[in-house]
Amino acid sequence: DVEFAAGQEFVSGTDFTFDDFAMFNTGTDFGKARTFDIGTQFDSTMTFYPSMVFGESTKFGNEQAFPDPVTFAKHQMFGANTDFTAQTQTFLEGTTFGAGTTFAVDQVIPLNTVPSAGLMLSPFTCVDAACVPPAGNLLKPGEFLSPGTDPIAIKTSLSSSDPSVSIPGLGFIMNFTTVSGTGNTSVDPIDPAALPGSSASVRNANSASSSVGTSTGSFDTIGTALDISAGTATVSGDIQITMPYDDTVLAPGVTEADLVVLHYITATETWEEVSNCTIDTSANNITCTGITSLSPFSIGAATTGANPGGMDCDTNAYGPGKSMAIHEITWDVEEANEVQVIASSKCGPVQLKVFTQQSIATGGLAQEQPYLADNKVVMRAPVQHTVLDVSASQSFRILVENGWNSFDQTIYTDLHGSSGTLLLNFQKQDYSHVRLFMDDEPQLAAAPSYGMFMDPEPQLVMEAIDHTILRPNYDAEPQLTPAEMEIWASTYSDAEPQLTEQEKQMSFLDWLFSLFS
Repeated sequence: DVEFAAGQEFVSGTDFTFDDFAMFNTGTDFGKARTFDIGTQFDSTMTFYPSMVFGESTKFGNEQAFPDPVTFAKHQMFGANTDFTAQTQTFLEGTTFGAGTTFAVDQVIPLNTVPSAGLMLSPFTCVDAACVPPAGNLLKPGEFLSPGTDPIAIKTSLSSSDPSVSIPGLGFIMNFTTVSGTGNTSVDPIDPAALPGSSASVRNANSASSSVGTSTGSFDTIGTALDISAGTATVSGDIQITMPYDDTVLAPGVTEADLVVLHYITATETWEEVSNCTIDTSANNITCTGITSLSPFSIGAATTGANPGGMDCDTNAYGPGKSMAIHEITWDVEEANEVQVIASSKCGPVQLKVFTQQSIATGGLAQEQPYLADNKVVMRAPVQHTVLDVSASQSFRILVENGWNSFDQTIYTDLHGSSGTLLLNFQKQDYSHVRLFMDDEPQLAAAPSYGMFMDPEPQLVMEAIDHTILRPNYDAEPQLTPAEMEIWASTYSDAEPQLTEQEKQMSFLDWLFSLFS
């Protein structure tokens, strides 16, 4: 595992034996043809010579050129903008290529290699330098793999100096907190027919989609599941993964905001929904943090839509047409960096999502659940400036839903505070006033009219409110992305008007009291 300095020169009259997972830094000159063992890593461009031999799972830097014939083993990892145009090479299975790689005409890209356009399902011979295989030869990032197709596992070297895995052609990224022992990780696309713990899909008509059950509900898989392993590497701490999805394969009624990441727990042979995930709708991927174990992962969408869909629902549990009750919403975008919701449901699991103009964060069940005896669950979603960019938009939307009802509210950090709590106590019967705390001085606000919000879907009935507003100021209504607009339009029939300072404060109160009309 030795690491060499940048600019190291190995003169031609010397001989060396390099062991596994050696690390060479920028600008190394090897002097003559050398042989490298498994897992060697080159952090940038190097001076190579004809007839060099590279062992399995070698990782190359960006913009490396190969003007001479060399020998590559399996599972090579080439960086962005690698240049093979001067010479055809022999590539073996498991080899991955970075974006912008160029090839010699007549270069063969074999089965089970991974150009940046996708995983090769059949060989292709390059007709130009760009060498983009036809769609029929490829499994593109996020696409469904046909049942009965089982590609090989892609292996990548991992070390403490480079504790990350990136496979552009699979749209997959993985980062480790700590790598204490070098080794090869493994990312294996799973044949849909062999997905563990699965049955026929419920909503998604694609033949490659399967249904898996978790403790929170049933989900149809979206795209190809990946069996992920640290392999021979020794890792510890939290893991972050990014997985792609194809938004064109979603079932009718399913939006990008409905997507979750599912994790198969091998020890218990059960699936679970991963919490602390953020959806990037522009890049079509989902990033999850805080993962502590590896095994099969898949993206999924709940098999129930905006109606019970055959579930055992009590749609009048909390009032006429109300199968869900929200007891408390708490947010903190500066210290805790999260939104917390305490809710009850009599129609499937509660789902929590938080939106800004650029991203969607998916919540999950909190580790501590002190209210289960009262049929209340605690949900949390990450709200970090770097993830949801609250600082740029100065607002975010909270969406809570189950199999029958949905509830959402926009929080303006200047108006409602960078942290605060909305407490809804449906035992109390007095709605004549709202306690409004501004500049830490309490004052009573007169009850506004009840008729401002007219929802096509039944909304929740809550029966008493204590609401704290901190740092009063006013901000314009945020401009929504197309994905947000689709969800917004399902709740409000008309676009939200631009509000004056007084109207914005009163519209928030109108929203509160509209819950009881």
